[in-house]
Amino acid sequence: MKRLYWYRKLMALVGVLVVFLLISLPAVGVNAQELTELRIRPETTNATVGEDIVLTVDVLRGVNLSGYDLTISYDPAVLELVSWAHGSYLSSLAMMKTDLQPGSIRLAAVQVGKPGVSGDGTLLVLTFRAAHAGFSNVGIAAVDLATAEGTRVIPATSDAAITVNPPP
Repeated sequence: MKRLYWYRKLMALVGVLVVFLLISLPAVGVNAQELTELRIRPETTNATVGEDIVLTVDVLRGVNLSGYDLTISYDPAVLELVSWAHGSYLSSLAMMKTDLQPGSIRLAAVQVGKPGVSGDGTLLVLTFRAAHAGFSNVGIAAVDLATAEGTRVIPATSDAAITVNPPP
């Protein structure tokens, strides 16, 4: 009888420990960088041939970020990249790579002499011209963000969809 009493006590203690571990695991396993996201906005756009379309690449929930290597793809049969500019999220940027090809833009930059940035903001502003009627995704084909310490951050991403209508 005494053995059964201690067995139940032990099982109750093990149960409490298991519940405690299950409750605490998400808090221990969640890394703030896993929550970082890059979104192209607006998510959907309709335009007419000849119109300019301005999209932003926005950082959500960034943590101590100071650099990026980003490739954005689009359909060059539908859209023409007119220009790009840095947003206000990072400043004092040194460009490491700029590669503009029909259908893609790759940019890599690092913030110099400034602490890392946390929070939300606009990383890039892209201006496209609606060249021909059709549909194009504007998507994040590849991305690496970096913290001020050089830690690699791979954010969640979301793309934009653009429909170009023929002229009236």
